[in-house]
Amino acid sequence: MNKYLHSFSGVSLSILFFPLIAFASLSDSAMADEKINTKKAATNEEVFTYKVIGGLTICNALNLGVDFKKAQEIAVRTYVNVLVAKHDKKITNPQFEEETLSENNLIYGSQFMLISDATNRCPKDIPSEVKKAVEDQYKKLDKEIKKKNKNKR
Repeated sequence: MNKYLHSFSGVSLSILFFPLIAFASLSDSAMADEKINTKKAATNEEVFTYKVIGGLTICNALNLGVDFKKAQEIAVRTYVNVLVAKHDKKITNPQFEEETLSENNLIYGSQFMLISDATNRCPKDIPSEVKKAVEDQYKKLDKEIKKKNKNKR
């Protein structure tokens, strides 16, 4: 009889604690969902840090003999993955407003940023045609900025 009472008390305790355990696990998953939905936009400092890491990734990969296109792709994918996972593709723009980047802006913008950073960090390792393309893009951007500033006056 004592054996049956011991089994019964174990079963009844598990029946009593099951709702508590279930509730606790549900509240944890609800809190996790809340955290996912409250991702903050990347600040200018964070974007700068990710850019430096990306540029260094390209340089380090090139120093290890990785093909330039693969090194670039690894750095860009990592940069994009961080912005998506940590910031849900959101950045704080220069006007201090939150902005969600499109897939194209995220990929192509990061590609230019990371390659230009790598060009400054390890210019000897960057293919000459890539350096030329970066220089051309900077000239184009400089013209656009000057044109916008001229129109503002």
